[in-house]
Amino acid sequence: MKVIIGAGLTGLSAAYHLQSDDYVILEQRNDVGGTCGSCYQDGFTFDHIGHVMHFRQDRTRELAKKVLGDNYHTMARRASIYFEGRLVPYPFQMNLASLPDKVKEECMMGAIKAAGEADNKSHEPANFAEWILQSLGEGIAKHFMFPYNEKLWTVSPYEMTTGWMRRFVPRPNLFDIIEGNLGNQRDARIGYNAEFGYPVRGGILSYPQAFVPYVKNLFFNAEVTCVDVKAKAVQASGITYPFSTLISTMPLVELVRRIKDVPHGVQQAAGKLRCNSVYSVLLGVNRPKVSEQHWIYFPQRDLIFYRIGFPSNLSPYMSPEGTSSICAEVAYRGNMDLSQDELIDHVIRDLQSVGLLREADEILVQKAVVTRYAYVIYDKHHTANVKLIHDYLQEHRIISTGRYGRWEYSGMEDAVLHGQAAAERA
Repeated sequence: MKVIIGAGLTGLSAAYHLQSDDYVILEQRNDVGGTCGSCYQDGFTFDHIGHVMHFRQDRTRELAKKVLGDNYHTMARRASIYFEGRLVPYPFQMNLASLPDKVKEECMMGAIKAAGEADNKSHEPANFAEWILQSLGEGIAKHFMFPYNEKLWTVSPYEMTTGWMRRFVPRPNLFDIIEGNLGNQRDARIGYNAEFGYPVRGGILSYPQAFVPYVKNLFFNAEVTCVDVKAKAVQASGITYPFSTLISTMPLVELVRRIKDVPHGVQQAAGKLRCNSVYSVLLGVNRPKVSEQHWIYFPQRDLIFYRIGFPSNLSPYMSPEGTSSICAEVAYRGNMDLSQDELIDHVIRDLQSVGLLREADEILVQKAVVTRYAYVIYDKHHTANVKLIHDYLQEHRIISTGRYGRWEYSGMEDAVLHGQAAAERA
């Protein structure tokens, strides 16, 4: 029998793509979705953390349309960066014309200097910070890329490698930057999420829920407490499940903690893996169209959130008529030094300071939801530690996959593809 741990997108995709019914899915919660969760209160729908559906492959797009049916629509991204009281269209590095003259000049001169020095570089950038400086220049690094990424990742760009970037960071050439400096954005579709899909009703949770009719042997409230690699068995909520192949989508560090008699070296490698956590502060506001944007980035160090999303702009069914909804994302590592009430109050004050909320606004819903495993941190030890753990797991017919099973930065399309690949391997 094949055992699948976790009924998030990856686990559900694995079950969907298996060619037989000889499997069980063990989910510790009482619903599917994992990180792709949503919550509902007083007519508002909120996602636990910002999610939209962007596809590179036709097969994953068509699969989403198949399972969601008419509960799926697409839209063109409306995103910007808040900078000195104004909104700069995303991506920042291609829209310098929107900046104050002094900042615009600093960014432009830095980009020209970086482009001129590029041919003299004899080595690949040693870290994310060097990549930013070499690719975009000191001005863009100073005013956006450094402060924003420090808030998002909760570590300095000098501590991070470039292994996570791939399609996630737009890298325009100098001509694109010059055109943006002149106000001629050449292609508003740049970036991996320029066009995206989203469920019409139910929030992002509707997507994993749409897989449920296509899978079998799904057990809820089945928390895995032990994995015995010698006996090839999983214990969950007092029941033992033997496995021929184990597909785990739980965070890699959690899987290692549950393996009986795990080697010390594997345990050490897992202990060195790093990630951050994100609190999403969810607000329902008794005012329509708080913003026209889908989301806004905030690089300012004196503002607590790194990104604000507006769920009510993703679908008219996300909030009651005449209202708006806000999702403010706050990244941290270790323990949050504020209580949830203090965090919500801080977010509301900062939203007022940037003009997104008014003091007279009536807040109909306010709550905070934590995503314990949010963004994997690609430090210089990341690749070696992940490989060591996966090599050990592979010896015991354990496939650890998905965003946190692979311990990587990836999206929902990747989760579905990882589940398919795991099914094929199994």
